[in-house]
Amino acid sequence: MPEATFPEQFPRLETARLILRALTLDDQEAVFSNFSDKDVVQHLMDPFTSVEQAASIIEEFLQLFEQKKGLFWAVTLRQDGSFIGTCSYEKVELGSLGEVGFDLARACWGQGLMSEALQAVMCYGFEHLGLREIEAFTSVHNARAVNLLKRLGFQIAGEREESYRFFLLEEDFKIEKPGF
Repeated sequence: MPEATFPEQFPRLETARLILRALTLDDQEAVFSNFSDKDVVQHLMDPFTSVEQAASIIEEFLQLFEQKKGLFWAVTLRQDGSFIGTCSYEKVELGSLGEVGFDLARACWGQGLMSEALQAVMCYGFEHLGLREIEAFTSVHNARAVNLLKRLGFQIAGEREESYRFFLLEEDFKIEKPGF
């Protein structure tokens, strides 16, 4: 396996129904729409109250990429380019560990779209970043995220302050649907 390196250009990932592309400041209205929805952010943070908050968080995400510490994708529908959420490696330790995070517009819940996006991101992490383990953290009360992570093969490593730490080892990774 070639040595793992952080990408110089932001990677674009494609699945049957989605395109995962670089998040940009042009996405601030869509990010605000998701992050101001109390149901979307219920287990993440307080809802945003201004578009400026969305611009600020996008700038933070872009800086993490520039610092080679994280990758934050805009999840868009292949059919029309609509922004529906984000999927990320919030931290990356090349050749070792990555932490995934995700959010999805409420209108898209229950359609398997985040499963599809996460599988693409996980493949990228194992194949290009040389990750051996991917972790995720979620509230013990976030049944949708807990069920999604379990379906994708993640295991609970422990619970702390009403949050689960999930992990998935490279050798345990199986793509849920061939040709996602």
